[in-house]
Amino acid sequence: MRTSALRVATLLASACGDDGRADATSSGLPVEAAELHVVPLERGPCGQIIGFGGGAVKLLNSPFLDLMTNGPEGVVFISHYPNSLLSQRVPGEAALASTIDL
Repeated sequence: MRTSALRVATLLASACGDDGRADATSSGLPVEAAELHVVPLERGPCGQIIGFGGGAVKLLNSPFLDLMTNGPEGVVFISHYPNSLLSQRVPGEAALASTIDL
């Protein structure tokens, strides 16, 4: 029987937010075949996370995902390690909007 390893990134989601923003900071997967996924969350009356609202949906492929954080108007900034790049993901886009070499 053959098994494959699954590498999972960590995600810290804020306790607030029904405004459609990701409100999260993540440490990703510094591997060449990294993927970014979103998982819908169920929230309680005070905004706390009480469960998952469905399965993970793949947003994009991006090698060497490292740290992610929110910017203005839903833009997500993504750093790439070890190749020292910085990317932006614009809401609704299937690919990275821009990437610069640091």
